[in-house]
Amino acid sequence: MIFITAIFFAIFLGSVFFALELRSRRLRGLKPGNMRDMWIYSQKKAAPHLRYPALLFALMTLFFFQIWEAFLRFMLQRDSYVILFLVGFSMVMTAIVLRQKRLASKTETDLRLGSLTLVLTCLGLSVLLNSWGTILFIPWVYFRASFLPKRLG
Repeated sequence: MIFITAIFFAIFLGSVFFALELRSRRLRGLKPGNMRDMWIYSQKKAAPHLRYPALLFALMTLFFFQIWEAFLRFMLQRDSYVILFLVGFSMVMTAIVLRQKRLASKTETDLRLGSLTLVLTCLGLSVLLNSWGTILFIPWVYFRASFLPKRLG
């Protein structure tokens, strides 16, 4: 039963992080600030630089594999512990709050999406979903995020 709750919260928290990120970027005048810009940044031929589609591909692939591994654990009837669900939930919520706090600050000049924020979010989703195999691929996301420029937009 934890699987159904975990999968719902993983998709919900991923959507909240994505929606709040786009809204905050649009309010601050940063690119990508809407779904159209995000679609352009995700295309290999239309993106300003190849590092953007590579990072988005890494994030989406990891997210779907986390859900897939959680589904396989559910099919094998391996229930996760509620404490791990709560730890993962709090990790993702912490990443969302810290990112929104940085974007809402008027004095903050460095508004880049940090690689540690993405790592905390991905690690939190893995713990929330009890997907231990996908933790091996989190350095891939960190590596892709390290190529982001100092200032986006």
